[in-house]
This record gives sequence, C-alpha cells and structure tokens, in this order.
Amino acid sequence: SDCKALRSIELPANLSKINNFSFSGCNSLATVKFPERLTEIGDHSFSSCSSLRSIELPANLSKIGFASFDNCQSLTTVKFPERLTEIGDRSFSSCYSLRSIELPANLSKIGDYAFGDCRFLTSVKFPTNSCQIKKHAFRGCEKLGPDLTLENLVLEDSVFFNNPNLTGTLKLRNCKFVGKSHFSSANVTHFVEYARFRYLDADIFSLKQL
Repeated sequence: SDCKALRSIELPANLSKINNFSFSGCNSLATVKFPERLTEIGDHSFSSCSSLRSIELPANLSKIGFASFDNCQSLTTVKFPERLTEIGDRSFSSCYSLRSIELPANLSKIGDYAFGDCRFLTSVKFPTNSCQIKKHAFRGCEKLGPDLTLENLVLEDSVFFNNPNLTGTLKLRNCKFVGKSHFSSANVTHFVEYARFRYLDADIFSLKQL
C-alpha cells in the first residue's frame, strides 16, 4: 500500500485472493490486470487509487470486500463478472467519475453504502434474482435517473435517499421494502406497480404525483 510511484500491475496467474489494503493509496496506479483464478478482493485493496480509470474484473470473482475501491475518484467504468455474488459495504463509494454500471444476474448482496455518493452515476442495471440491497447503497447518487426499474429485490433503509434526479417513472415488480425512507428526497412524478410488493414502513417515498 501507499506505493506512490506504482503505475501498472499484472497480478500472478495463480493468485486467488487480494489481501486487505494491498494497494490502498497507490495514487498513481492507472491499470491493473487481474488473474482469472481470482475469487476475492479484500477490504480496502484499492481504496484511494485516484488514477485508476477502468477495471475489468475476472470471470471467477465472487466477492468484493469492504471499501475495496472506495474513493477511486477517476474510475469511470467497471465490468462485473457473471459469477459475482457479493459487493461489500462501501466497495465503490465516492467514485465520483463512475457513470453507468451493469450488475450481474447472480448478484445476491449489495452492501451498505456500496455506491454511496457516486455523484455522477446516471444509470444502473439491476439483477432480478431477489438480490438484497443494504442500507444507503445508492445514497447521494445525485444524477441517477430520471427513471428507475426494480424487480425481485429486497431493499433496506434509505437505499435511494437523497437522489434528487429521480424525477420520472418508478417501476416496481415483486419488491420487498424493509425499514423506511427508501426514496426520500426523490421527486418521482409517476409510480407504476407491476406486481404486488410488500413493505414494513409507511415512510418509503414522497411522490409529487400518483
């Protein structure tokens, strides 16, 4: 970690896990080539790598740890593998340059604040397989929207809190809401319920028009 002059790395072919804090604070690191055998990226592995612009994660990766790519402020694109099942808490928080993401179909958990404060994130393609989205996962994604479609998801508190660009149509299908304030500070103008959904609190979203 904190190798300030490191610009590029090619990780060994037999590596299966990147340990915690391995490359944290390597703020000149611009390119990383991951081995195909890699299954886990540890906590804070690439946090604050401010020159990292694009990453293609390997096919066998199943878990991204806590704050693995937190505060990678130049990161614009991430290609997620289909076998990925867990994105940890704060994994991509404060990645201000991230614009669009497509999450894999097998993903089962998106952690607390995983994409929090990704201020210029405009679009997300969500999985449709009962993925659990934890608290504040997309909080403060100010450009996300204007429309949003969610299907077969479990959403905890304040998942889309403080997302003022959600001004269009919110489409829900078989979603379960746990907690409250899921869409607080959004300005949704139309709501479409595709199918029955359940929730445990009345304070889910504020709508300008139903």
